[in-house]
Amino acid sequence: MFQQTVNRDIGAGIPGELAFDGPLRATPGIIDPAATAANCVLGRYFTKNRDTALYGPGGDTAGNVDLHFGGIAITPKELINYGTVAGGPLAPSLLMKPGSQATFVEMGMVWVSVAAPAQISDKVIYTIATGVIATVPAETAVPALSLAVPNAEVYRVGTDLAGGDVICIKLTN
Repeated sequence: MFQQTVNRDIGAGIPGELAFDGPLRATPGIIDPAATAANCVLGRYFTKNRDTALYGPGGDTAGNVDLHFGGIAITPKELINYGTVAGGPLAPSLLMKPGSQATFVEMGMVWVSVAAPAQISDKVIYTIATGVIATVPAETAVPALSLAVPNAEVYRVGTDLAGGDVICIKLTN
C-alpha cells in the first residue's frame, strides 16, 4: 500500500517556545501586577515601562513615551501552571499571573499563534489593548488600534488551527 495523502497537521510548535537555534536576545522581567490577567499570555507582545521596569501586554494608545518594546513572552516550560477554571488545576494553559516573572525575547525566532492564516514574509502586528499577535501582507498598512512589531516578519508557517496558524516569527532587534 502506498501513501495516498500527506497530512499538514504535524505539530509545529507551542506558542511562546523558541523555534530554532540562532541569535537570541531575551530578558527576564516582571509582569505588571496591574495588568489584565486574561491578556498575560505566552506568545503575545509586551511593552516595558522605562520608569518601573515592569512588562505589560500590548501597548499604549495615548503615546506614552515611557513604554517601549519589551518583547514576546516566551519559555512555557518556566511557567508555573495554575490550570484553568473549566479544566481544573492540571489543565494546560499559557496564562501567566500578573506580578510573576517571565522571559521576553527581543531577537530570535519564536512560535506564536494567530487567528487567521499567515504567509511567509507577512508583517507581524499586535493589538494595542491586548498584545494579541496577527499578520498582514508586507505591503499592507497596519490596521487601526494595532501597531507593527518592530523588525519582525513571518519566518515559517506551522500548523493550521481552525482557520488560524501556529507560526514562527523572526525578530531582528
